[in-house]
Amino acid sequence: LLAPLVAGLPLLARRVRVPGDRAATALRALAVGSGGATALLLGFADGALRDFLRGQLVTESIFPQDGWAEELERYAFLLDQIPMGSYAKRAAVLACLVAVCWFVALALVARARRGTVLQPLLMAAGATALGFAALAFTPSKWTHHFGSLAGVGPVFLAGVLVLGVPLARAALGRRVPPPVVVAVAASVVVAAALAWRGPNSWPYAWLDGMPSAYRPPAPGGIALDDPALWAMAVAVGALVLVRRTGAWEALLRAAPAVLALSLAASTVHLLATFTGAAAAGTPRDSVWARSWAGSQCGVGDTLHVLDPFTARPLPVVEPAGPSGIFVADGGYYAGNAPQGSLARQVWGSHDGAAADAPTGSTATGWYALPGGDAHVTVIAAGTFDRGNALTAVYRRGLATVGVQPLTDAAASPSWRTFTLAPPAGADAVRLEATDALAGTHGWLAFSAPAVARPVPVSELAPRQTPVALSWQVAFGFPCLRPSAVVHGITEPPAVGVLRAAQPLGGLSDLAWQGARGGVFAQVPRTQSVLQLATVAPADPYLQVYVFGSPLARSAYALEVTTRTVAGGSVAVR
Repeated sequence: LLAPLVAGLPLLARRVRVPGDRAATALRALAVGSGGATALLLGFADGALRDFLRGQLVTESIFPQDGWAEELERYAFLLDQIPMGSYAKRAAVLACLVAVCWFVALALVARARRGTVLQPLLMAAGATALGFAALAFTPSKWTHHFGSLAGVGPVFLAGVLVLGVPLARAALGRRVPPPVVVAVAASVVVAAALAWRGPNSWPYAWLDGMPSAYRPPAPGGIALDDPALWAMAVAVGALVLVRRTGAWEALLRAAPAVLALSLAASTVHLLATFTGAAAAGTPRDSVWARSWAGSQCGVGDTLHVLDPFTARPLPVVEPAGPSGIFVADGGYYAGNAPQGSLARQVWGSHDGAAADAPTGSTATGWYALPGGDAHVTVIAAGTFDRGNALTAVYRRGLATVGVQPLTDAAASPSWRTFTLAPPAGADAVRLEATDALAGTHGWLAFSAPAVARPVPVSELAPRQTPVALSWQVAFGFPCLRPSAVVHGITEPPAVGVLRAAQPLGGLSDLAWQGARGGVFAQVPRTQSVLQLATVAPADPYLQVYVFGSPLARSAYALEVTTRTVAGGSVAVR
């Protein structure tokens, strides 16, 4: 933001200065600079400098800020084979860096020889270079911060690609030294090859059905990350131009043309792949597909989950025997009670005991499986590995035809939804559970199987429902109302739409971590948690939760008073 102003100071100073009148110059400078106070005015409109300094102190005591030396991480991630190093992002940043380096060299030579460089291009170059340098003052690994240079960077890059060769000839004479020409061409080849080495991968996006997803683009089966390919492109360009000029100048002119070709190709490939995927509706629950389809609620209309509140228990065809250590309608952590229509048809081995908790096994009765495409689910909590086990056993008639382990590594009192996958021909199912772990956390609990109907997330969470939305996916759910945070108090969410790979992993995001002051950190401690099952095809990283509590959500009065302290006022609640 400040880089263009700093780069333009030589021009601005001449406009602001009033010859022979220092007071007028100072007043004019103050008037011009007052525009920079707008952000400060808005930023501190409802707070004091003391609040800001105190906030910085608290934040850095928990999560120390990186130093300037860590700025290298941003470039390491840009060149890594991960979403932060995608080909389109590399193409723009690497081309701009190459252009900055060569323009700085050109400007220094021109100044040494008392030549001139176009003032607008010089200012754009200074702003771009200062922009890259300014990123080091807020170091992080996130490569999307390069987007802050999107305003001035393209202007500078376009100017260098079009005017670079004429300016080089003017500064160095009619003939540019061959070693310089070779170095320019080599830098273009390396930048283009490195750019196309980047994968077609984007942060927090499921790319199922996207052409060349998660790997470097290769249109027509041609890998574009080979330096020899780009060296050949430069050579061909030089051969085309050599008839009009000398060999070395032809090579010099071909280099920026090939770099421009690489940039154009990356842009075309980016737009073509996303437009094609959007038109084809793949992935179905993506922002681009839903936007192309004109969906009002985006992914919220397309992402379906299995509703636990309208689930219907399967009919019993053979009753169960004794449940052993498993308690019927109990045996789970009381602070995280089951939700939905099966909340009263559960068995659990939790008894609140310490290391001497008993172990044992149990089996439910047999339940008749529905026909067709019905979705059968089981909700469960506790630990399902390290000796503990929950298994669905299928039969046809009296013969066992398959088993399905219901397992994960979450080891949590929160509830998860498992979807049963009976083999073809199975007509009945029962659940077998084993508690082989002693200790407070060695228990497990599970519900009877039930048929659950798929519902879109927008139906599960009507417009007035407070929702905990993960920042990575929030733009995909415009109809969901995020929980309000007012006066430092977070409105308890009833539903959560989060992003993670592991079961219950969404509850580990920064917003859910108490050690980092997460706004939702207290939700798993004050409400029951149930992770729902999504219906394929669906982004495997999207997780939907429902939260339950016996406490009223809006039956409390908040009174706000203030008291004055040194440096500002503090609200007391």
